[in-house]
Amino acid sequence: MLETQHKATHERDKEKLRWHDLRHTWASYLAQLGTPMNVLQELGGWESKEMVRRYAHLSKPQLMQHAELVSNVLDGTILTHQKEKRG
Repeated sequence: MLETQHKATHERDKEKLRWHDLRHTWASYLAQLGTPMNVLQELGGWESKEMVRRYAHLSKPQLMQHAELVSNVLDGTILTHQKEKRG
């Protein structure tokens, strides 16, 4: 009985996983590792950068990191730090 249940569960879970899902995950992992979009486009076989953007997503911490850079520039933090290094 347990073997039959295990087999049925495995078949059900296998149906949930689609190649399309793996493509999203693959592209997102590579984007999060810093792979340039043009490289992802070539590797994934997408015809446009817009399609790459649909598939590859950055994580929230990465987005926050870049948002912090913008915030620092607007606050003058980076510019001030660069001036202190020179001076």
